Amino acid sequence: MTEVYDSNLFFTPSDREGDSIFRVSPAIEPEYRSMPWTLVGRFALDAERFTAHPELNTIQAREHAALDVRYRPAPRWAFGAATEFSKTQTPGELNVLTAVTLARANASRLAIRPSATYDFDAVTQGKLEYSCTDDRLAGSPRLRAQTATVSVDRHTSSRGTASVGYSVRQFLFGSDDRTTSQALSVGWTHSMTPLASLALQGGPRVSDGVPAPEFSASLRYRVRLGDLGLTYARGQTTLVGLGGTVDTHGLAATATYRPRRSIQMRVAPGIFRSVRIGTSAQVYRVAFGVAGSIGRWLSLDASYDMNLQHGDIYFTRPLDRIARHVAQIRVVAAPRARRK
Repeated sequence: MTEVYDSNLFFTPSDREGDSIFRVSPAIEPEYRSMPWTLVGRFALDAERFTAHPELNTIQAREHAALDVRYRPAPRWAFGAATEFSKTQTPGELNVLTAVTLARANASRLAIRPSATYDFDAVTQGKLEYSCTDDRLAGSPRLRAQTATVSVDRHTSSRGTASVGYSVRQFLFGSDDRTTSQALSVGWTHSMTPLASLALQGGPRVSDGVPAPEFSASLRYRVRLGDLGLTYARGQTTLVGLGGTVDTHGLAATATYRPRRSIQMRVAPGIFRSVRIGTSAQVYRVAFGVAGSIGRWLSLDASYDMNLQHGDIYFTRPLDRIARHVAQIRVVAAPRARRK
């Protein structure tokens, strides 16, 4: 159960309307593990009741279903297939990489990701991956994306791993608007100390004949009572309901602190910029939270998120300023079934 206060319920730059929301989120997570098979599933939905906007009351504010199947027929071979379906009335939740918001509407995403890996030897692994997503937003063009990737990872030392990969991506907007890109990437991860690690990946990308770089870097450091992380990424993605790709830049940090074993405090600031021809959007986000256990199967989680977006990339309005604050307190009951 969750009690939420949303300061900008309709994601508008002016005349903002806030409301208190009571949310109930039942979920089930079945598992099956028996060599060579592993199956993990999840189904969850959100039912919401609004104090000042009863017309928005619904038992299907969000739906999420996922199934992850893994099969290992031999020591060197592994196959996997992950399927996810999400449905929501706040479609900005599907813009995970960019944090760009948009008005309330019915939206859904179906994602299928099969993969195969082969261990050539003790230090070298090859992987073949494919992903297909289908995004739908009421009143907007349908978006379909396909990506095929082949990659090789090799442990260069006890602390380092090098990788090389090649990807082909195709985006289809509506019925006939199509974009194709190819990317070559080289990666390197290194544990500088037992507490600090660095990961780098980058390379050229060509989209419909236009070259551009892609790059990502992440640094993680473990401290005695927590973790620190910093990530930067530059690449290309899509936004739900928007025809065409966008170039993205993102810088995000995370910090967690555990004063006691049962309590965790966290803060996560970030800056995200999305650019397409003629318009852009820049999002500033800071999230605070604290979570703790209450007994064997009860937990409490309180959080406060601040979001500020400059520019509306959907309607080509660069001067729009969309501010939103969300505070919530959640009580989670998660009894675990006994395994036979």
